[in-house]
Amino acid sequence: MSMSRLIRHGLSAAACSVGLLLLPVSPVASEERGRAGAALGDVHFPTSCTPAAQQQFDRAVAILHSFWYEEAVKAFTGVTRTDPSCAMGYWGVAMSHWYPLWYPPGEDALKAGSSAAEQARAVGAKTPRERDYVAAVAAFYEDWGKLDHRTRSLAYEKAMEHVHATYPDDREAGVFYALALNATATFLLCKAFGPGMLARGRGKIINVGSTDGIVGVPEQVAYCASKGAVVQITKTLGAEWIKHGVNVNAIGPCDFDTPMIAGALDEPEYADWIVQAIPAGRIGQARELAGAAVYLASDASDMVAGHMLMVDGGRTII
Repeated sequence: MSMSRLIRHGLSAAACSVGLLLLPVSPVASEERGRAGAALGDVHFPTSCTPAAQQQFDRAVAILHSFWYEEAVKAFTGVTRTDPSCAMGYWGVAMSHWYPLWYPPGEDALKAGSSAAEQARAVGAKTPRERDYVAAVAAFYEDWGKLDHRTRSLAYEKAMEHVHATYPDDREAGVFYALALNATATFLLCKAFGPGMLARGRGKIINVGSTDGIVGVPEQVAYCASKGAVVQITKTLGAEWIKHGVNVNAIGPCDFDTPMIAGALDEPEYADWIVQAIPAGRIGQARELAGAAVYLASDASDMVAGHMLMVDGGRTII
């Protein structure tokens, strides 16, 4: 399947899905894994930086995609030393101080990230695309001392939606937008609706996960990691809240027929992939999610917690 198709497909699922800021694994643990296995995927994120800085920048982005945050800060800082006029180097430093798949950054990280975003603006990005990336990360750090994490996360998500819409063939725009969606939706919605349910002593929360949170998909590490996060926040809140009468569960669909993948089966490569990956030999239809949703919303699921009910045509059993 083409990368542009994979990105569009991933975002179609992410648009109605959820993300997290809670995981039973910390960035430090992620970094330890990175040290143990330093092999990084191939990344090419074109910028207007010098050739030497570009090579460093690609490696830094690969490190960031591996959630090795402290090392990413060092790598992007090296980019700015090689080419002080590379605004995207400072963008990378700012991105590396925000741990969207783990927890909100502390004061020190916010100060460092905000400073890097300001440096990126001061240096001046050389292309409209780079300016849009810088504006997006700056939106997250804007007035961080006054605005709460939820407000700033949503501002970043909106900015990345603009970047992805403006540059639909930009693989990295698709990856970072998918992460932005998954890093905010679940946590913020559970935070918004959970307290009322807990106060009443009753409620049902149904998150939307994905088969990509269970199985690996080549070249989709960021998206799969964010979907794995949906699984973990569902399990964690499910364990915490069931004793208060609130059930937190999720539905795990495979590829479903949405406007963003309409006509995808006309592409032989994609059609072949579906037949091989999904035992049912086809994508799902929206009506086929209804039964799972009704069950998880009903009294019949009162003893079900932290479960992701797969509606995947057998995708995760092979």
